[in-house]
Amino acid sequence: MAEQQTLDCPFCGKHIIKIMYYHKLKITRSCRGSGTTRTATSFSKDRVDFLTGCSNCGRSKEEVEKEYNNQYKKPSKEDIIKRLREAGLDPSKLK
Repeated sequence: MAEQQTLDCPFCGKHIIKIMYYHKLKITRSCRGSGTTRTATSFSKDRVDFLTGCSNCGRSKEEVEKEYNNQYKKPSKEDIIKRLREAGLDPSKLK
């Protein structure tokens, strides 16, 4: 299922970037062998397609998509340890 939404521009903060958001789907397939049939289930990931860039600040959709992906990426293990040490916590005593 897909739906069109609008997002805030990561550069200027206006709510004018149009995206197409595809929800996570459960995909079921039938696998047939010699005399047996089995059902295989898999899941697709959420997907975001950028339809427009920002008309307010003039950024292209490629620039907005790159900034959006960098903004919401998962931090690496080294970044997490660095932030914990900056906060005054000892990462070895956690867990």
